[in-house]
Amino acid sequence: MDIANLHTLIAEARRAGITLLPSQGQLRYRAKRTEINGDILERLRSEKVSILQVLEGPRFKEGARSMPHPILEFHYGLWEKLASGVLDVSFSNGTHWAAICRGTLRRDYLEQCVRDVVDLHDILVASVEKTHEQYSFVFRHTVKLIYEDLSAADGQDAAARAQQRAMDLIWRPFDPSREALFRPFALKVTDDSHVVGFVIHHCIADSHSVMTVAVDLWSAYGCRAHGRPAARAQKRISYLDYVAAYNDWLRSPAMKYRIHYWEKQLQNVGSCHLPHDPEPTPRQTGFEEAVEFHLDKETTAALRQLAARSSTTMFVVLLSLKALALSRSIDRGDIIILAMHHGRDDPQVGSMVGSTQNQLPLRVHVPPCGTFASLVQHTHEVWFSALEHQIPYGYAGVPGDFSELNVVDFGPASLHAAAGPDFVDLQPLHTKRPGKVSVHPRHLPATKMRAAVTDEARGEISYLSSNYKRSTIEAFRARFEQLATRIARDPNCSFDVRGALACSGFPLQPGAADTYDARSAERAL
Repeated sequence: MDIANLHTLIAEARRAGITLLPSQGQLRYRAKRTEINGDILERLRSEKVSILQVLEGPRFKEGARSMPHPILEFHYGLWEKLASGVLDVSFSNGTHWAAICRGTLRRDYLEQCVRDVVDLHDILVASVEKTHEQYSFVFRHTVKLIYEDLSAADGQDAAARAQQRAMDLIWRPFDPSREALFRPFALKVTDDSHVVGFVIHHCIADSHSVMTVAVDLWSAYGCRAHGRPAARAQKRISYLDYVAAYNDWLRSPAMKYRIHYWEKQLQNVGSCHLPHDPEPTPRQTGFEEAVEFHLDKETTAALRQLAARSSTTMFVVLLSLKALALSRSIDRGDIIILAMHHGRDDPQVGSMVGSTQNQLPLRVHVPPCGTFASLVQHTHEVWFSALEHQIPYGYAGVPGDFSELNVVDFGPASLHAAAGPDFVDLQPLHTKRPGKVSVHPRHLPATKMRAAVTDEARGEISYLSSNYKRSTIEAFRARFEQLATRIARDPNCSFDVRGALACSGFPLQPGAADTYDARSAERAL
């Protein structure tokens, strides 16, 4: 059966309430209804091998790497841009962690803990070089803790020098020809105060990796400080295994199947963003600026309740909110938003250090009138359909320029302060790159919205000063916050064609959302 017919068959199964579940060479299904269409089930069985081939993602196997160790094929463009200077340390050094540590720390323990973490995540000692037009990981360098004693200076002066030195270490460009892509450091301020941190090149790590390394580092230190043997983690898939499996998968039938999906999904798509202001600055290359936004506790709690009632996540609710705000700002119902995804759906790579993040173009249709609750249901279906068909962003063939959304949900009242071990107090260090960063329009989405959600939702909307005036982004921020506040009071209130939320109008009735019931039985196909 060809790719188009497989798409048709799988879509029929979904409409019939059958969810297909490929995993490790087996295909199972889950039915939402007690009565199942026997004809569809028989056709699924007859095409089981083909369906499994197109639905299954990469198969990760420990030790499956090859020599030499090629990087991810779709990262070639990133390294070319880094080599040419088109991308700079704002990209490569953005994956870092640093904190002011109050408590007694032993240098020898820290040095051993760095060695433990490197043993656990071998990609941390890698660098990248280009030979014969191919970028590969090489392992020629060692990683050592950079330890500097700045305590000779007077109190406040020593603290200021340590923070400045930490910024220098974090934002100093990597030189792959001379060093590995992991730089840990500890700067002594006093006997009971240090600045501790590390930076990992973004091409081998993402934000999830940063937290993994921080947790592993402090867990190892805690064991030594309490006289316990270091906990040995179970053998896990390494990033080199992940890269080898992913590069093989890029040439599989699954890629053809998913590319076919995105070709249909993105038909007749053009740019979708706030209209650029007429010549806000006289330069083509501008500076990346940001406007902060904030949703208070009551609003955030109400949106969480809406997410729970809709059997979805805060990400989907905020995505729906941004789509509505953008739709009403540009008077357009066909909205495309680039959504960041962690890329760690497979539990085998959950604790792996590596770069797995991806962007998915989500096409959300905002009707001229309806309820926000029904829009959330629609967006939920769009998001999970995109997850089922996800491929590296560059392969989706996305035309035009769009806005981006990245949400990190830490859970209510969690604050996720990474308190570290119980014998030290960690205070996160402000590490934002100082000064203004010059960026070309081709290398930044029209607008980029980042949100961190705890018991409140906070974040920023970044933009390019050569495209927008600050007042334009502030107006969008105000619209976003106002919509959130009114929706929190009544998620079922109607919005009209003029974009104002109102308690009257012609609400769309929520459709039969394709939600998944985890309690329903799974069966082998």
